[in-house]
Amino acid sequence: MRSNIILLLAIALIAVLAFGFLAINRDPAPKTTVQQFAAIVHKPTSTAIESPNPTLVARTTPPPAPLAPQTTEGAVSKAKQSEPKPPAAKTTTSFDKNGIFTLKKAINKNGFHKGEDVVVVVDKGSHFTYILQKQKGNKVVLVHRASNAIGTEDTPTSAGPYTIVEKTKWPAWVPPKSIDSDQKPVHPYNKDRKNPLGVARIRLDKFGVALHGTNNPGSIRQDASHGCIRHSNKDITKIFSMVEKGDAVVITEKFVGTKISKDLFEGQG
Repeated sequence: MRSNIILLLAIALIAVLAFGFLAINRDPAPKTTVQQFAAIVHKPTSTAIESPNPTLVARTTPPPAPLAPQTTEGAVSKAKQSEPKPPAAKTTTSFDKNGIFTLKKAINKNGFHKGEDVVVVVDKGSHFTYILQKQKGNKVVLVHRASNAIGTEDTPTSAGPYTIVEKTKWPAWVPPKSIDSDQKPVHPYNKDRKNPLGVARIRLDKFGVALHGTNNPGSIRQDASHGCIRHSNKDITKIFSMVEKGDAVVITEKFVGTKISKDLFEGQG
């Protein structure tokens, strides 16, 4: 029995020695994989994309967009922009050959020139009072416009040419008999707010008509007076500073189309 065990151990020992001998004498393992790895690691980089799949590269790198076709539209647009624009229509500001200036909807505006001739135009239709001035070169310009109130249907403001005969600051008011049969005078506006003339009055030469201020600013732009032309106290103060005794006032039913002679500006109407 013991001899059998010894024999088995000897056989096993011989097998182990034989296997070790074969392992030592085998050819070394090929180094292709290691060398390939080293070559990949040390390979110089390139900006080009390398791929075994050309289709994939084409998808990840889109081709440049095609150039837009060349047209002359841009050049035409620039040419149009560079074309000179026709001159704007000019508003007529001069008298015609007969010395008449016809009022139009649009009149050139300018600042007031003290000492140059003016004409006041009261337009009943639009409830505006216009101060026109003949300035250098016989040019007619608008220097001021103010809202007004005119006479009622029962006491209308008469149209026609007038002349300024008096200018008064802080005028007293003598009411007509239709308002006060005794015609008791009312003190100036700075002393009695019941005075309907307000801060100033510009008296005209006919029918008792005057341009004046008011104690009732809510009536402006209405047919509300006894025939005179009311303005806000601010506006009548402005008008008062622009006109002189002898200046012409034209009260008209409609501003556009009214004819103003050159003589009116010179106080010869």
